[in-house]
Amino acid sequence: MRIPSVISDHELREADGIHTFDPADPNAAGHQLWGNRTQKSAAPTNTDARIVEIPLPSDDHAALLALISRIEKLKGKLPPDVEVLRTNLSS
Repeated sequence: MRIPSVISDHELREADGIHTFDPADPNAAGHQLWGNRTQKSAAPTNTDARIVEIPLPSDDHAALLALISRIEKLKGKLPPDVEVLRTNLSS
């Protein structure tokens, strides 16, 4: 299982989509932090899309906030829903 700290900046910068999932709970909703909302996560038939899926426990808000900040640094302005997520997690 890959952890956020071992995913390179280059890989995140080049990703078309960045998603999280909870490795301990397959029923927990993950977060789509970057990319097209209509694009399926890890679609095996779409070889053109580069989707990075990151295992992140749903209760690890500090790691999620750090990942959001890292994505913003690498990709620029965050999608509005991710801005709201960051605000909610920070309060």
